[in-house]
Amino acid sequence: MTRLMPRLFALLLAATPLLASGHADHGTPQFGGHVAEAGLFQAELVDGAGMLTIHITQHGEPMATQNGKAVITAQGSAKTISLQLRPSGRNLLVGLGTLANTGAKTATAVISLPGLPDRTLTFTLE
Repeated sequence: MTRLMPRLFALLLAATPLLASGHADHGTPQFGGHVAEAGLFQAELVDGAGMLTIHITQHGEPMATQNGKAVITAQGSAKTISLQLRPSGRNLLVGLGTLANTGAKTATAVISLPGLPDRTLTFTLE
């Protein structure tokens, strides 16, 4: 048993980079947007072409948004906007609108997904 411990320790050290790489993309935008962590999932807000999209993932994998919804609010120096987003596709919540002309530095989204408690996320827009 005494000889086995150093070998197990060496094996654990060798495996550490592999274990950590599964979470390497947390906080990194995958679609050119702004990322927020919800604990149970990650969300990336993308504002483009007159449409807001929130991509929902769990440990880097798409997470179903069917029967879910989100309300996103941004209050800026120019104006305040509040938009409803609905499911679209496998892991998306989408709505028509943009935050571009609000002057807001942050946007808050209340995301409701079936079987999970509602989550309030704050996206930094700068």
